[in-house]
Amino acid sequence: MVQINLPKNSEVEKGVYYKDKTGSKNIRKVNVYRWDPSSGENPRLDSYEVDMDNCPSKVLDILNKIKNEIDSSLAYRRSCAHGVCGSCAMNMDGKNGLACTTPHSEIDGDINIYPLPHLKVKRDLIGDLSGLYKQYESIEPWLKTNEKVETTEILQTKKDREKLDGAYECIMCACCSTSCPSYWWNGDKYLGPAVLLQAYRWIIDSRDNEKKEKGIYRKRAGNLVVTSNENSWFTYYYWLNDKLAPDFARCVDIHRKPGYDPVELFKDQIRGSMPRVMLNLLKKKFGFRMLMDIIPLDASLVKGSHGCRPKNKEDWPMIISKKETAFSAESTLNSTDVYGVLLSHILG
Repeated sequence: MVQINLPKNSEVEKGVYYKDKTGSKNIRKVNVYRWDPSSGENPRLDSYEVDMDNCPSKVLDILNKIKNEIDSSLAYRRSCAHGVCGSCAMNMDGKNGLACTTPHSEIDGDINIYPLPHLKVKRDLIGDLSGLYKQYESIEPWLKTNEKVETTEILQTKKDREKLDGAYECIMCACCSTSCPSYWWNGDKYLGPAVLLQAYRWIIDSRDNEKKEKGIYRKRAGNLVVTSNENSWFTYYYWLNDKLAPDFARCVDIHRKPGYDPVELFKDQIRGSMPRVMLNLLKKKFGFRMLMDIIPLDASLVKGSHGCRPKNKEDWPMIISKKETAFSAESTLNSTDVYGVLLSHILG
C-alpha cells in the first residue's frame, strides 16, 4: 500500500460551529474548508447552519449567504454566476464543479465544500491556478498568420468551423485537470486535460498558417499519442493491492478492459494449471457458474515497449526494397514516410 506523509500543519481540524439565529425550521448544515496561510495554524472545517427558506437554489448562493449574513471572513472566487467564467470551481460533495451551476438540492445530507483538490491553497476555497495558466501560456493559444497586419476577416468554411465544436467551449475552470490523477502526481510535466484540449483547439483551427507550414494541420492533428519508457509496457492497473483487482483483470475480457491487455498472452502458473482449467470447463459444460481467471497480474512479463523508439539505432526497424530509387541506403525515414514508400511499391 502507498504511504503518504502529509506536510506539517496540513491535518484538517474541527473548526467553528455557527448556529442558526433566524429560528428557521428549514436548516441545512454546511461544512466549509477554511485556511489562512498567514495565521500559521492548521486548516479547519467550519460548520454553518443555513436558513434554506431564504436561500436561492445553487451552492454559490449558500456561500454568498454565509459571507453576507454569517461570516464575512470566508474567501472564495466568484464572478459571472452563470457558468461562463469558471471562477467558482470547487469540490462539492466530493465532486469538482462550478458552485454557480450546482443545485444544493442534489446534495444529500450535509453539504461539504472544499477547494479544488491537489492545488496549493491561497486561502479557504481559493486554489492557486498560476501553474495551470503558465501551462496554458506555453501552448500559445492564439491564431498565427503570415500577415503582419490583418486588413480583412479571416474566413473559415462551415465544415472547418464544426471541427472546433467540443473544444472552444472550455472555460478553463480546471475542474477536469484537478480530477486527473496523472495531473496530481506530474503536474509539472503533464499539461493535463484542460490545456491539452486547448492545444487541440488551436492546432485544428484551419485559419492558423503556422500549423500548416509545420505540417501539423492534417486529418489526425491534435491526437494525443502516449509512449512508454524503453523496455516497458503500459498497464491499466489502478489498484494498489492485487487482492482488490476486479474479476475481469484475470480474464480475457475486451469489453471491460481499457484496450488490449498484453498480459493475456501469458498464463498464471497456479490459476492456469491444467487440472484447474479442466475443472472450470467441466463446470461450464454442466451449466454451473465459473470464472476462467487464468491471466496473471504481472505486467513485467511483457517485454518490449509500447511505442517508444529504442535509443540504440541498431535496434530500430528496418525496411528493405529492391527499388534503388526508393530511398538512400544510409537514410533514416520518418515513421510518417513509411506509408508512402509502401504505397509506391504496391502501385508500382
